[in-house]
Amino acid sequence: MAKFPNVALRHVGMYVTDMDRIVDFYVSILGFTVTDRAPYDGGEIAFLSRDPNEHHEIVLATGRPAGSFCTVNQISFRAESFADVRATYELVTAAKVERIDPIDHGNALSVYFWDPDDNRLEVYLPTPWYVAQPNRTFLDFSLSDEEIFAANEQACRADPTFRPLAEWQADFDARTKQ
Repeated sequence: MAKFPNVALRHVGMYVTDMDRIVDFYVSILGFTVTDRAPYDGGEIAFLSRDPNEHHEIVLATGRPAGSFCTVNQISFRAESFADVRATYELVTAAKVERIDPIDHGNALSVYFWDPDDNRLEVYLPTPWYVAQPNRTFLDFSLSDEEIFAANEQACRADPTFRPLAEWQADFDARTKQ
């Protein structure tokens, strides 16, 4: 059987209940730009991006019934630094986003929050450690960055599944080449 080609995920599409409210959230709080927005299939569609090399990273389409269950588990954004994770926490807190969940996963430091349509978003920074998942402890942003990193490393090293990430990556690479 042929292998799936080496492709990269670049956008996600979601049905929404209130286009204006969701577009406003992604533009005003998360800094996306609307690249196109138009009537579509009896409703409306909007394309949003933060990257000029990607026409769209998020596609929003009307059609989700009000009060319906959200089928998106999460949409995750990888941060370039922990300062970006902290800045996200401060931003969504200042914006009075109703649900915010800061988590230390061992292998990542994350802040989760929900958009107005109850879609869970995550901004995270990987750590240099591997520990088996799921792994969740509260990430206390009242601590300094140094205290957070020290607590993360200490907890990871105490976990029986702990491995340096580079070691786990080498094993993963070997398994995928078999």
